[in-house]
Amino acid sequence: EHFKIVTESGGTLNGTTNRDRTNYFETLPSNQLETALWLEADRMGFFLNAVTQEKFEIQRATVKNEKAQNYDNRPYGRFSEINSGGLYPYGHPYSWLTIGRVEDLDRVDVNDLKSFFLRWYGPNNATLTVGGDVDPKEVVKLVEKYFGVIPRGPAVEKMELDAPVLDQDRYVSYVDQNIRFPALLFTYPTVPRFHPDEAPLDCLAEILGQGKSSYFYKQFVKTQKAIQASANHPTSELAGEFFMFVLPFPGQTLADFETEMRTILTQFEEAGVTEEDILKFKANYESNTINGFATVSGKVSQLASYETFLGNPNAIKTDLERYMNVTK
Repeated sequence: EHFKIVTESGGTLNGTTNRDRTNYFETLPSNQLETALWLEADRMGFFLNAVTQEKFEIQRATVKNEKAQNYDNRPYGRFSEINSGGLYPYGHPYSWLTIGRVEDLDRVDVNDLKSFFLRWYGPNNATLTVGGDVDPKEVVKLVEKYFGVIPRGPAVEKMELDAPVLDQDRYVSYVDQNIRFPALLFTYPTVPRFHPDEAPLDCLAEILGQGKSSYFYKQFVKTQKAIQASANHPTSELAGEFFMFVLPFPGQTLADFETEMRTILTQFEEAGVTEEDILKFKANYESNTINGFATVSGKVSQLASYETFLGNPNAIKTDLERYMNVTK
């Protein structure tokens, strides 16, 4: 009934999961605040008794279908799974995707779900964020009313892991019937989110492989050697990854493109960075950050993220300064 109650109240809701957190979020008219808090407290504190084997099977089938749709049957969709397994040592929490493998989904049962929920989904391992046309004092009263009765879960310690280190280049290839054009992906292990090197590496990714002024666009796309060419630097709580991706036109070998990509890195090293590159990166980053706060949900999401990972919801100033202080 959760979805039904929210939608009939004029609201929307969803949930997302990544390597580091699960987000439940809903946007409702402000006079439905108590309804939203009641529903979320019900999910956190009183959910498990409602989970039957039948409901579990429905969700298992849904997740398996999502895995097939978004990964197994999508062109280049298995990249992320194979890449994670090759980059991180066995047993590292990033060495497999959060959605799991089909054999894991087949093996798990409703008791595994309940054990996981009881271990991690307690109030002492959650951040609750409310934003919008509300009275903060009233919000606190309602939160205490609905969440105050939920017992603490087991203690959750912050995990500290060394960054993965590859002692030599590692080559992994696979054949996918959904792919018409072979692609080449470089991945370098880098730093966790909020590390001092995160901002300059984000800048490097933009200069190398984002937009029509980037090295990759000029070298590969503009010359019609490749359909796509890009670089990105996503980071997570425990580690980061620097991606370089090229999708060549047919008739050229991936080995040739590997050589060219390495050559571009050498060219970049020799040519260096211009002040114009840095200014453009900072302007883009600042603009995207500000635009992200255009909605109530954008503000709330960022506050929740800072509180969860830094213990300070008001970290926007210091976070933005990291990027504004990047130098050549």
